[in-house]
Amino acid sequence: MNHSPIIRKIITLEFLAYLVVLVIAAALRFSSLGALPLTDHEASLGLQALRLSRGEQIMLSGEPGYIALTTFLFYLFEPTDFTARFWPALAGTLLVLIPLLYRERLGKTNALVLAGFFALDPLLIGVSRSAEGSMLALLGLLAALGFASRRQPLWCGLALGLALAGGPALWPGVIILIVTLLINRKIFRQVDGRSLWMAATTAGVTLVVLSTLFLTNVGGISSFGSSLVEYWISWSSKSSTSLPGIVVAWGLSSLPVLVLAVWSLIQGLVRGDARVKRLGLSAGAALVLVLANPSRQLFDLFWAGVPLLTLAAIKLVELFLNLKSDNRLVVIAETFLVVALVVFSFMNAVNLVNNPTMNQEEYRNRIIGVVLPLILLMGMTILLAWGWSGVSTCKGLVLGVVLLAVFFTLANSVKAASLGSQPENEIRRDSGLAVGSEELLTTIHDISRARTGIENLIDVQMIALEIPSLEWALRDFEQAGSASVFNPATTPSIILTSADQQITAGTSYRGQRILWQVHPDLKNMKVLDWLKWSLFRDAPVEKTEIILWARNDLFPGGSIP
Repeated sequence: MNHSPIIRKIITLEFLAYLVVLVIAAALRFSSLGALPLTDHEASLGLQALRLSRGEQIMLSGEPGYIALTTFLFYLFEPTDFTARFWPALAGTLLVLIPLLYRERLGKTNALVLAGFFALDPLLIGVSRSAEGSMLALLGLLAALGFASRRQPLWCGLALGLALAGGPALWPGVIILIVTLLINRKIFRQVDGRSLWMAATTAGVTLVVLSTLFLTNVGGISSFGSSLVEYWISWSSKSSTSLPGIVVAWGLSSLPVLVLAVWSLIQGLVRGDARVKRLGLSAGAALVLVLANPSRQLFDLFWAGVPLLTLAAIKLVELFLNLKSDNRLVVIAETFLVVALVVFSFMNAVNLVNNPTMNQEEYRNRIIGVVLPLILLMGMTILLAWGWSGVSTCKGLVLGVVLLAVFFTLANSVKAASLGSQPENEIRRDSGLAVGSEELLTTIHDISRARTGIENLIDVQMIALEIPSLEWALRDFEQAGSASVFNPATTPSIILTSADQQITAGTSYRGQRILWQVHPDLKNMKVLDWLKWSLFRDAPVEKTEIILWARNDLFPGGSIP
């Protein structure tokens, strides 16, 4: 029997394109996923999952989906930085398949381009590589809406249950959805009561089963209510990141997409395109909701990013469909000129940013090097359009700009995946990167091996340190504990304190200062700092230091007085 027609029908060009996008998304989300230590925010959730996996009874925060799934993973495998981030990375990878659910509404080409945007968007990559429930909430809600539009209530309910277990990050998406539905009330007339009941029941069962870890931790169901409480409380707290800092960081990392999205929105509003209006409304509502929240975080802007990415995808496809060419040589020449001259101008601009103290003559030459290529490009473009073909020149110009935009986006995608030269300066949720984790553990392991023969058997006490990332780093030490104040009557082998804290003990200790965390100082960054950050992730940082105190007799020749 000849199966080749069937194979050809299944393995289409579109299928292969989605497969390539899926592989790219997975590479950007899973590459070196466990190379960096968890931040305080990630570690606080990872520690809850770790304690549950060890059978401890604890109070859970409002992210039942992430905690339950990670607890299950910790049961099966070692609790590592990789396993702590596994589920968000998997959800972020599967997100690129969501446009398939909207294929009929968006169009085949638009859906495929949107999948590519999902794969490469720096903000979505950053959220996907963070050990929290935000990506679970986004994937679940978008999947639920997609299955609902395809009239598949069972799958809709399963996806909605996952979204409801996603934690506080879900609620901005729910509010945006409610606002959109209230404005477009005709959607309610299309709702089938029986399907709605089936979807709601399935969502409730999924939420209960997931948040209670298959009914093994009944207390987990209360985490759903906690997520709403945590989101409500966030409106009375204050973020350490300034509003201008968030806007600039987002704008610099997603500039090509934002330009395309605004262009698409303006044209759509002029034409009266209902689809563009709905997407613009969703993006606007998300921006207001996120930026108005005093505890705003850059990561929360992914709710605005989804409709903006959709608008950008629509505009990019429309741009290429409307472009025609009658002279391929002119297209190639114009494309080459755009790429070459803009790159040359950019390199001179980089030199300006890197060398602000250059003398006046060098400064003038660099300014000329920035401006002259752009003037030359403008002149050559006019000559090609006038002397040969305006249509082909326009297509070459667009192709060149798109190639530059793709390169720009890829560069930011790699940085967002923490694969750049300074991953510690990537903007994360709420806390800095524990850059001192390796130094601390290496030191303690060496002391422990010398004293006990086993690298994690020595006793360690943390004094007045409420740093979840530090507690997570010491998770494998059986004799690790914490106290609010140091008891001079005790003689722990190793003591960890803040940099400004001194200990008074009856035995002598040697101290070693360790840089534990760094965090980009977004509040005090100037224009030049932002330019350096966008190009090289070079930025002024805030630092958190700790001191490792080791008892004197642990060292060769040392003794307790």
